[in-house]
Amino acid sequence: MINIYHLSLISLFLFSCASNKVTRDVNIPAGQPLWLYAPADFCGEKSICASTEGKSFAESDARGLKALASIFEMRIQGEFKFSKHSFSGEEQAEMQEYIKDQVSKKVDLVLQGAEVSQRYSKDGLHYSLALLDRNKARSLLQKEIREVNDQLVHFFKQKRRIFIKKLNILLNQQQLLNEKLIIVDRKSIASPVTFRQINQLKFSQKKGARLRFEKQETKSGGLQDKIQDVLTEVGFQIVKNDDHDYLIQFDLTDKEEFINVKGFQKFSFTVKMLSKNIQGKTVGQYTNSIVASGRNRDDAFLKVKKKLAAELEKNIDKLNLK
Repeated sequence: MINIYHLSLISLFLFSCASNKVTRDVNIPAGQPLWLYAPADFCGEKSICASTEGKSFAESDARGLKALASIFEMRIQGEFKFSKHSFSGEEQAEMQEYIKDQVSKKVDLVLQGAEVSQRYSKDGLHYSLALLDRNKARSLLQKEIREVNDQLVHFFKQKRRIFIKKLNILLNQQQLLNEKLIIVDRKSIASPVTFRQINQLKFSQKKGARLRFEKQETKSGGLQDKIQDVLTEVGFQIVKNDDHDYLIQFDLTDKEEFINVKGFQKFSFTVKMLSKNIQGKTVGQYTNSIVASGRNRDDAFLKVKKKLAAELEKNIDKLNLK
């Protein structure tokens, strides 16, 4: 017997990517539905479809929805666009992972509209037709892309090197979302900012503000040094006297949580950053908490240190430094 699952995946791909409707001569046995053999022909231009088989309707339903999801999986043909002079290999890997995660979450919203619309059984096998409405998917993806475009415009207008990383992340998000939009709409939405424009910001000669970090009794585990390095790289000056433009308060605290596992402890680590101008007014702040477990406090902290640092760097703009 022909494996309808594999056949339908092929027809699904052709239907999703072709510029015109695919037409085929398909011999349909009497009394059997067209979608069982030619789901694309059955659904027409309004939907992306897949017909799949299983030993039960639960199995064929699940396979149908999975087949639809498979065409939206990350298929990155080229490299991410990151300036190799701005980020290390480790930073680029972290940024790629973050971008994929963000795009996956947005694609999941689109796939929530997928549904099983038809079922059929014969010879002890069960078949399902899963479909995704093109118009709904198009609208959701266009909305997400335009929101990213709005952020690109906002941060690029600041003309500040501190936003180079955020702009690189947003531009790559925009491009990956456009790949998904092309699947359902066969056309993309242009980015308002180019890769070259973003990376020209790193050549800005304007010196950033002078920052003084206020000493905290709690050890930062190297996180404060990491943030100071990041701020220095994008043009800010770290000073140790009162001749500063902003005062930065940085603190790392931990709280032991209950865990019913012998030999292990669980801690909630919280990073807080506060920026104040020369008049003492708070102009920006950032807080983030992550829970981790380990054999002791230091062991647990090592497991989340890198993530805490990455989140700090991604949100450094929340300090509103100029």
